[in-house]
Amino acid sequence: MNKHSKHTWIVDAIEDGSASIEVDGRTVTPIPQWMLPEGVREGAVLSVTHDRNEGKETLLIENDPAGKRKA
Repeated sequence: MNKHSKHTWIVDAIEDGSASIEVDGRTVTPIPQWMLPEGVREGAVLSVTHDRNEGKETLLIENDPAGKRKA
């Protein structure tokens, strides 16, 4: 079964190697800072693509400068 979804993450805070991420404007969840693209700062908008294939999950996390202007 293949599944594909797109999400918007907004970086609320980064401290002590952890980032608080607002996911699709609904929930806030912590993730390790190392998962973020290099140079991401608080307030950044990220475009996230999630692909789920048999036994494998893939996240593509990219800066979305256009998303920041919309937010």
